[in-house]
Amino acid sequence: NNNTNTWIKDINYQTIHEKFLKALSIKYNLDDSLIYISYEHISPIFASEIIYEIVSLYNEQHKYKEIAESNDAIEFLTNKLSATEDPYVRDYIATLIQNHYQQNMFSNIRPAISFIEMPFVPDNKSSFGILFYSILGFLIGLVFGSIYTLFIKIN
Repeated sequence: NNNTNTWIKDINYQTIHEKFLKALSIKYNLDDSLIYISYEHISPIFASEIIYEIVSLYNEQHKYKEIAESNDAIEFLTNKLSATEDPYVRDYIATLIQNHYQQNMFSNIRPAISFIEMPFVPDNKSSFGILFYSILGFLIGLVFGSIYTLFIKIN
């Protein structure tokens, strides 16, 4: 209510979450190994921002997870390297450590998910307008009204 600056309806986070998930579509195509993300909202600008934020948050979480795993592996392998006397095993462990440093570097540089086509605001509406729904409602009402009138005339 704008006059009193109060909410008319209580906010239920479960309901908000369900509405968010109904508008969100994430599909993985096995043929081309692409992830298709779409979000349907009245504001195409808001929908575009939601998609961008989802991808950004996923990339950030994936980056931190990969860095933590590679740091744990480096720490473990460094401890094993100092405890090993065999030169061949030491070379192999040093190679593994180098690989994990590379993985750590790539986690900082390369995102897990990148856009082939950035989220955009479409020029034309992709859903039907109010005129279409008005005509459809009129036609359905006309059909049901005709059927009702026929049943009354028969009885």
